[in-house]
Amino acid sequence: MEERLKARVFISCGQQKNSEEERIANKIKEELIDLGYEAYIAIKEQITRGFKENIFQRLEKSEYFIFIDFRREKIEEKKNEYRGSLFSNQELALATYLDKPIIAFQEEGVKERDGILSVIQVNPIKFSSRSDLVDQVISMVRDKQEKKEWENNWREELSLDRDKDDIGKANYDFDPNKPAIFYHVRVKNNHCNKIAWRCLSYIEKIKYLDTGEVKILDLVENKWRGVINASVQIPPNQYRKFDGFHIFVNDNREAYLGFNRSITDYTGYDLEYRLKVPGRYEIFYIVYAENFFPARATFRLNLAKEIDDIDFFNLVPNQSYTD
Repeated sequence: MEERLKARVFISCGQQKNSEEERIANKIKEELIDLGYEAYIAIKEQITRGFKENIFQRLEKSEYFIFIDFRREKIEEKKNEYRGSLFSNQELALATYLDKPIIAFQEEGVKERDGILSVIQVNPIKFSSRSDLVDQVISMVRDKQEKKEWENNWREELSLDRDKDDIGKANYDFDPNKPAIFYHVRVKNNHCNKIAWRCLSYIEKIKYLDTGEVKILDLVENKWRGVINASVQIPPNQYRKFDGFHIFVNDNREAYLGFNRSITDYTGYDLEYRLKVPGRYEIFYIVYAENFFPARATFRLNLAKEIDDIDFFNLVPNQSYTD
C-alpha cells in the first residue's frame, strides 16, 4: 500500500536564547504535525556548509513557508522601533526567490518594510502578544486549508518506486517466438496541480554487488511504457512507468536494461545495457523534468535463474523530510 505523502512546512522563526521563542517554534511545529504536515524549524547554522546542507536544502524541498519576525535590537535614533530577525529575513528572501507560498507574521515595533520586505509583496500580520501567537499562526493555516490554498497531502517533487505487480508480459518486437517479461519503474508526480513536463529517465551507474565494480554507462534515455517518445508528461498526482529491464522467457541467461531502442542507432548499447543471470546489482536511476528538481532512486536487482525468484525493489522508498 502506497504511503501518503505529507506536505513540508519550513518554519523561519527566531530562537533567541533565554526567551520563549524556542517554545513558540516547537509548539507551532507540533500543531502542524497534528494537521498532517511535516515541519522543520530553521536554526542558526554556524558555518556555510550548514546553511547549504541543512537550511537551504530544507527550504528548497519545502512546499510552504512560515515567516515569524521577532523584535531584535532597538534602533537608537527611534525609541520604539526595532530591527527584525536577520536570519529570518534572509530565509524569507530565499523563499520568495523559490516562489514558496508564504504566511508571514511580524512583532509590533519592528521597523516597517525593512530589508527584503521593502521589495517583495509580502504583508506580515502584526502581533503584539507572544502568548497567543501559536493560535494565530495555526488559525491562519486552517483558514488556508479551508480555502484549498494549503493542502497537506502533496509534494513538489517526482518520486520513483515500484511494487511486485509492476510487470508486463509481451512479445518482444511483436515476435511470438520471443515472449518476454518487462519489469517497470513508476515515476509519480506528487504535485497537487502541476503537470511534470518533458520527463526523461536515465541510468546513472550500476554497482555489481558480486564483484564490487561500479560501471558508468553511456547515457541513453530509458523507454517509457507503451510509447516510443524519449520524454513524457506526467499529470498531477499520477504516474508513468518506464522499463527497468526485460528478460526472455525462453532464454533467461541475460537481462536487458530498458533503454529506448526506438531512438538509437548504435548497436553497442545493446551489449552495454545487459546484465548476467544470476547476479546481484544496484541500479542508480535519475529522472529529469523541465519544471521539477531531478529525482533519484537506487534499486536493488537480484537476478535469479528462475524468473519467479527475481527481486527488484527501491532501496529507500519515500525518505522522510526529517531524516
